[in-house]
Amino acid sequence: MTAQLSAKIPSLKWPGANVNLTVEETRRIAMALCEFCRKFGYFLLAGHGIPDELIAAAFEETNRFYSRTPEDKARFNCSVQSQFLGYRGLGAEKSRIYEGGEACEQYRIGNTVPSPGQSERTEFYQEPFARGTVLFRELVKIGDRLTSLCAMGLGLDGSFFDSFMEAPLHRFGLNYYGLGAGQQIGNTAHIAMTPHVDHAIFTILTQDEPGLEVLSPEGE
Repeated sequence: MTAQLSAKIPSLKWPGANVNLTVEETRRIAMALCEFCRKFGYFLLAGHGIPDELIAAAFEETNRFYSRTPEDKARFNCSVQSQFLGYRGLGAEKSRIYEGGEACEQYRIGNTVPSPGQSERTEFYQEPFARGTVLFRELVKIGDRLTSLCAMGLGLDGSFFDSFMEAPLHRFGLNYYGLGAGQQIGNTAHIAMTPHVDHAIFTILTQDEPGLEVLSPEGE
């Protein structure tokens, strides 16, 4: 994304998790959040309070996992029994707009809900990502705060959505876009992931290489 376009992404000033805000400060952030969601659908989250070292450690774990042999990674393959936590190999997820699969490897850790007859240990799928699991928990806290602020911005009590989140299926996705991955699976498209809308209230994104893009309301 060019600097010109990235400069158009609004920034939400986040005071950090341990900062006590006044009612007026909280209201101001909530109103800004709702404005960005209505007008753009995305924003930069500044001052979120998660240490850079923790994010870097999660990326290092991710690189180490994707450096494993295919057989070793396949031990963590996702399934219905794992509630789709775990590993999806290159091209396992099919594109919705062209023939072929998505040119990336994917891994999911996260919360689960009780499932009758479930035989898989869901904790098994977090084993390769000790630091990533810590980061996931911190991101859940941010997601919960965003949801609370969203309620306030709508003129509701900050706890309005809590009852709907008693068994949240939060997911932490660790995607790897390898150079030349599309050619490996015979894709002719030049993109690694099909353009899509995430099925979530909020999606929190970070990257260690350029490439992620969002579509502006003006079509840029």
